Amino acid sequence: MTQRLLSARPAPPAAPGPVGGGTHVSVLTTGAELRAIAPEWDALAGSPFTTIAWLSSWTAAYGGGRPAVLAVRDRHGALVAGLPCRRTPGGAWAAMANQESGSWGAVASSAGNERLAWQALARSGVSRIRLECLLDPDGTGTTPAHEELAAAGYRVVPTNGSRSPYVTLPSSADELMSSFGSRLRRQLRQSGRRLEGLGRLRLRVVRGGPELPAALDAVLALEAGGWKSRAGTAVLSNPRLERLYRGFAARAGEQGRLRLHLLELDGRPVVGSFGCVVGNVGHLMKTGYDERLAEHSPGTYMLGEILRLSVEEGLSGCDLLGAPDPFKMRFADTVRPRVGLRAYRGPRSLPESLYWTHGRPALKWLAVRTVRRPEASPAP
Repeated sequence: MTQRLLSARPAPPAAPGPVGGGTHVSVLTTGAELRAIAPEWDALAGSPFTTIAWLSSWTAAYGGGRPAVLAVRDRHGALVAGLPCRRTPGGAWAAMANQESGSWGAVASSAGNERLAWQALARSGVSRIRLECLLDPDGTGTTPAHEELAAAGYRVVPTNGSRSPYVTLPSSADELMSSFGSRLRRQLRQSGRRLEGLGRLRLRVVRGGPELPAALDAVLALEAGGWKSRAGTAVLSNPRLERLYRGFAARAGEQGRLRLHLLELDGRPVVGSFGCVVGNVGHLMKTGYDERLAEHSPGTYMLGEILRLSVEEGLSGCDLLGAPDPFKMRFADTVRPRVGLRAYRGPRSLPESLYWTHGRPALKWLAVRTVRRPEASPAP
């Protein structure tokens, strides 16, 4: 059931176009309501992890409470911002996100309208708020969410999140190659020649349709065929994770957002990548390769080809997601940090607030001090 929550104050003057005093915020609490607004919501999304396709798949896989999605509409009834939250069993409001959500936050038509979503959350009166994976472009930890929650009287505790490599794409493939270092360009050429020497090399892109089930099986099998499977972190190692990615692939495929890349050698998949396009940016969410070909650097060659195809598609960037490991940083020109936030207000939230502001930092300090403490010298 949709609930009328509050009236939001108008967007700051810097927002492109007036929002007006008729702006209102509603809370969407059912999956049917989310699916009903999918076209206008997804038009505002800048990340796959805030699309209705992902949120629906994530909720089906993990649950984690009831939807409490804030929808901000202007005086004409147009959706201008939204915030995908949930009510936890303990009564807190939290992001519809977890460690699988590479980037979470508000969807909005402008920076000013994004503030409306955070203002709505800040003025909702809830005592505990837990957010994660917020994009932090300046790397300061002071995001619009932090600012609005603090202005409303919340005690805000930031936590460090992931830092994902990002590639700003030029307008041509030649410019892309020129942006790579000479050693990387040489490795890409050598890898291509070596792989072609092993058989017929083909790069296939599947966006949906009848090819999707088999292509998805191949990508997930490659992702599970190496160290991720041994570490227990592969998609196929976790039934919930598999349900999430299969559900998202089906929904994103219907929308034309999905990008499954398969590098095949004589028809046999040797590298697979699970990605999608949102907001004119590519997002590489899962990858895997046949480790028997590791000496030929098939993963490096594949990433170079994916970026080339992204340029040809007219994308403006590619978020490589995950950690800024050396392999990805050879291609990336910047790193985009994320931050988590916990916000507390009122006496009932004081114990949890004290733990996160004082108790947890003290425990971490003691743990580090214990590890670094030198052993006592033996008595003479």
